[in-house]
Amino acid sequence: MSSTSVYELRGEPDKYPGFLQVFTKDPPDKDSWKEDIGIRSIEFGAEPFGADYAPVQLALNNEGRRKKDVAGDICLSMKPFVIFSDKAIRALDAFLSPAGEFLAVAAPVPGYIGYRVLGRQEGCVDLERSVYEQADNGKVMLRKAAMYEAKVRGHDIFAVAESPTGLYISEAFRQAVEAAKLKGFNFSREVALV
Repeated sequence: MSSTSVYELRGEPDKYPGFLQVFTKDPPDKDSWKEDIGIRSIEFGAEPFGADYAPVQLALNNEGRRKKDVAGDICLSMKPFVIFSDKAIRALDAFLSPAGEFLAVAAPVPGYIGYRVLGRQEGCVDLERSVYEQADNGKVMLRKAAMYEAKVRGHDIFAVAESPTGLYISEAFRQAVEAAKLKGFNFSREVALV
């Protein structure tokens, strides 16, 4: 990292609603969770999807919107599975390729690809200084994260073992997004480093 700032990777769903996963059954039933790419990404953790991965079917999230086709350069509606535009991939490939895997998606508009961060940093969250909710399985949803600087230094995009849907980026990643003028990113939630 060029500096020690870390941010939660967030989008701007009000401006750029992006995509939603299309399930086999509409409306989804009680077994549809098995198809949910976000849940499957959590279950796979740091392991890549295998050869049996099938591209996720996507629809534009345009319900109740005047503009029908509003997709920015990032979509986080299926976190920790992320959808990036081709433009974002070109601008951020140096950060993304070493840290995760790219996965095909069946989007209603061309130029988008799925991405999963594979690196999970262990023991980097300072739970005493963080604001979070804890589930029965021990996993946490970080509302306001505090992390140990020494544990996250050198990682430009990463997930944390304690919080399965949280994704975090470095200052260098943020600067690359801004230099490429990518749309749909939100850097308002900076992580406290201790």
